[in-house]
Amino acid sequence: MIKASTVFQVCLVVISFLGILAFNACFSESEDLSSQPVKRQGQTLSTPYEDLNFYEYVTVSIGGKALPYINNEDIFDDAVGLKVPYIEGTLLDGSKEIIFDDSNSGLDSQSTVIIVLAHWCPYCRNEVRELSKYFIENEIPETIRMISLVTSVDPAGVNYPPHQWFDEESWSIPVIVDTIESDIAHYLGVNIFPSFVIIDENGIVTLRLAGRIGPEGFKSLISELDKRHLGGDIK
Repeated sequence: MIKASTVFQVCLVVISFLGILAFNACFSESEDLSSQPVKRQGQTLSTPYEDLNFYEYVTVSIGGKALPYINNEDIFDDAVGLKVPYIEGTLLDGSKEIIFDDSNSGLDSQSTVIIVLAHWCPYCRNEVRELSKYFIENEIPETIRMISLVTSVDPAGVNYPPHQWFDEESWSIPVIVDTIESDIAHYLGVNIFPSFVIIDENGIVTLRLAGRIGPEGFKSLISELDKRHLGGDIK
């Protein structure tokens, strides 16, 4: 598990970005789901995109308590130190992906970085364009697991359907598709896009960031997380 001191040091790496993050983000309406249990199940699709209702009926299974929403006005994030809810979603290729499962706790000794995106958000479009190039040119350390989440899906918004947008940008990170109700984002406590949610190998939230960080900010974040794993700060 990443120590509290490690979390603080990682925060120092990115804190210089916080002054501009709030001005480089899109917002959605939020709803307090902290007391609501488990999620709805949509119909199962054998092959994505053949059914025009893929995004409307995407399958998600969530259990546990929702994380508090990110608040850029607070210095301390109330979600840090909390366990991420169980979340099983559907990837763009139709397969299933679990963000964290207790049965795999600590086995891979990886931090998981979840990039939360909205296809209609101009800041997300810029972030995807820049980070996509970064992913092509740079290898992600084995100590880091990358997942992205497309949420707040709007058929009337630009870059719909999202899979075409990701294809055009050569986005190489696996994409979980959120429900029309944005259930996964709500349970991650995210209503600002783009956002980054980092959890350790035991499913504990170690850091959340709201807004664009760009390639340099992402590089610093990944480098610092990798150092903590390789430097023996993980127990």
